[in-house]
Amino acid sequence: MTPFRFLDLRLTVRINRRTRRRLNLTMRMSIRRFGRLTNAFSKKIEKHALSVALHYMHYNFARIHKTLRISPAMAAGVADKLWSVADIVAMIDAGEKSN
Repeated sequence: MTPFRFLDLRLTVRINRRTRRRLNLTMRMSIRRFGRLTNAFSKKIEKHALSVALHYMHYNFARIHKTLRISPAMAAGVADKLWSVADIVAMIDAGEKSN
């Protein structure tokens, strides 16, 4: 392994760690269920998982980010429009009807 490859690897690990910490902080600050002494505490793991999934759906598809000026899904080419909360609810209802 060359010294440059080692430096590249260390930089990648540092960036991944920063990104992971930033995402964890965003999730903790956005979802009340992660607070210890709140009324929104999840007793069932299924409801907790659904809350996290709903948060990330809104965060990536229905929210315009300041730095991107569009949603992350639009920036990645996954979505062609900004989703509304009504679109997310309609998708959830369609999924429940199909099951």
